[in-house]
Amino acid sequence: MPAKFVPAPEVETVARTIIREHHPHLQNARLDYLFSVKEIHSKGKEVWGTMRKVSSLAAFLAGETDGDGPGAFFCMVISQPVWRALDQARREALVDHELSHAWIEEKEDGSLSLQLLHHDLEEFMGVVLRRGLWRNEVEQFADVVAQAQQRSLYETENDSPAVSAVKTLVA
Repeated sequence: MPAKFVPAPEVETVARTIIREHHPHLQNARLDYLFSVKEIHSKGKEVWGTMRKVSSLAAFLAGETDGDGPGAFFCMVISQPVWRALDQARREALVDHELSHAWIEEKEDGSLSLQLLHHDLEEFMGVVLRRGLWRNEVEQFADVVAQAQQRSLYETENDSPAVSAVKTLVA
């Protein structure tokens, strides 16, 4: 059965605030927000959301541009069943996470290039358990986790420890 998507105005409302506060480079970018009606799975794991770059060719073929402009844009897809199960703080963290994938770079000629950024850390728990903090990225991530654990003592009533730590680190 093909995937079914519906507009996600609630996600867009959350995103507007987060963009204004933490992702100003996206303020003038086109971002579409969709819910996946069914759960999303990839490689045996539940996926809460994704950020996609819709290419200028795909936008043209979908009738989204006349071919004159760049036409490329970002599209955030959130699992609607997951969204419904999350509290507000976790919804904000999910949207912030997906927005962190979207980057816009200005080229030398003044044109804009939309890019998807990878996660700061790509590692397996088993490797860290066996080999320790063997790469700079792993060590830096462990340091951030340690800072987050310290800050969790001062979390607000509505924030999870992770949300509080991220708010403090990026403020």
